[in-house]
Amino acid sequence: MAIEYHEGLPGAGKSYEAVVFHIIPALKERRSVVTNIRGMNFEKLAELSGQPLEMVRLLLTNVEPAEQDSEAGEVQRCINEMCDKTPDNALIVWDEIQDYFPSGNIKLPLNQQKFWTEHRHRGLDIIIMGQDRTDVHKLIRNRIRTVIYFLKLEAIGRDGHYKWEIYQKQKLGKFVKTGSGTRSYDEKFFGTYMSHRREGTRAKVYTTERTNFVKASKALVFGPPVALGLAIWGVVHLWGFFHQPIVSSGSPASSQRVETTPAPAVQQSANQADLVAAGLVNPPPPDMVQSVDRQADSGSKKDQELPAVDYFDRMAKQLQVRASAIVDSKKPGKELMGYIELLDSSFHQKELFTVQELQALGWKVSRTGYGLLLEKEGVSYVARSWPVDVYGRVDNRTRDSLAGSSASAQTQPTIPRDSVTVTVIPDSEYPSRPWR
Repeated sequence: MAIEYHEGLPGAGKSYEAVVFHIIPALKERRSVVTNIRGMNFEKLAELSGQPLEMVRLLLTNVEPAEQDSEAGEVQRCINEMCDKTPDNALIVWDEIQDYFPSGNIKLPLNQQKFWTEHRHRGLDIIIMGQDRTDVHKLIRNRIRTVIYFLKLEAIGRDGHYKWEIYQKQKLGKFVKTGSGTRSYDEKFFGTYMSHRREGTRAKVYTTERTNFVKASKALVFGPPVALGLAIWGVVHLWGFFHQPIVSSGSPASSQRVETTPAPAVQQSANQADLVAAGLVNPPPPDMVQSVDRQADSGSKKDQELPAVDYFDRMAKQLQVRASAIVDSKKPGKELMGYIELLDSSFHQKELFTVQELQALGWKVSRTGYGLLLEKEGVSYVARSWPVDVYGRVDNRTRDSLAGSSASAQTQPTIPRDSVTVTVIPDSEYPSRPWR
C-alpha cells in the first residue's frame, strides 16, 4: 500500500473502515500504528485483536488531534507528533487530513516534503481520510494511489449499512473504478473510537422522512399492498374464467341470443364496407382504414399498460422529462452529475431529481450522444435539454425595437397635423419572414 484516501461525508463509514479493516489487523500482526482518530479505546482494541493490553499500548500511538478552532501552533504540534513519533514499518491513519495540509500553493517545509515523498523508503503505509481529496495539498494529492469512496445508505432506509467504491490510479492521474460493495456496521466494534469531538455531542446523523426515499415515496409504501391485492383479484378471476359451468344447447329454448353494440369506430367501418360492396361509394384510402383500426384497438391497449415501477416512473408518465443540467466530472463516484426535471404542459416544474437520486432509486443513467438515457426494469426515458419557450414571451429583438421607438418618440418635437407628410416604404423583411 502506498497512500490510500478514504473519501466521504461525515458519518459515511471512513473511520469505521480504517479501524476494523486496517488498525485491528495491524495490531494482530503486532505492527506499530500511529493515528489521530479521537478516543481510541485501548482495552476494547486489545479484546478485539487478541493482544495483551500492554502490547496494544506499546504498539498504538494515539495522537491528540487539533481542534477546528485551535491556533496554528496546535496544528503544527499534531503534524510534528504524527511525523516524528512514527517508527519504521508502521501504519499511519491520518483523519481530517485537509485540516493539516489544505490545498493551495503554500510550500511545505523540507522535512514534511520528505515525509510524504519518501515514506516508502521507511516501509510506511499511510491511510488519509477527508471529505474531498481536492481540499488536500497538491504534493500529497498527487501521490494518492487508491481512493475509496464511502456513502451511508440512510436515504433508502438502511441506516446500519454503507456503500464503498474503490478506484485505482492509472496513467495521467486518472482513477478507474475497480470494485464496489456494501457493508453493515457490526456492533461489536462500537466503542473502539469516538465518532464525535466532545462529550455530549449528538453523534446520530439527523434525518427526516423526506430524506428517506422509502418513507417519502407513497408508491413504495402503498404499492406492494395494492399490487398484492390486484394479483389476488387477477388469480381469482382467471380461475373463474377457466372453470365456468357448461350450458347444454340441446333444446332451442336453452339457447340465448346476445346482441352486442359495436364501438362507433367499428360500426362506421362496417357501414363503409357495406356501401363499398354495393358499389355506391369508392373505397377509402389505406391510411384511413389503418387509422380506424388503430382507434378500435386504442381502448384495449390502454388496459394493457403496465403499472409504474416507482415514484419517478409514475410522474414521468404524466409529465415531460427534461435534462436541465448535465455535468461531466472526473471525481470518483461523481463522473456524471445533473438535474432531471418534470414539467407539465405549461412548462411549470412539478418535480426535480439529481442523477445521484435517480441512481439511488435504481435507475441506470447513461450519457449518450442525444442526452441522458434512464433505464430501470425494462422502462426507459430519454432526457434532453430541449429549449423552454414560455407562451407570451417577447424575444429580445422585438423588445429592443419597441424600447427604441418609445425613446425616439419622446425626443421628437411636436409637428402640426396639417404639415405631416407620410411616405409608405415596403417592409423588406416581409418576403423573408412570411410567418410574421
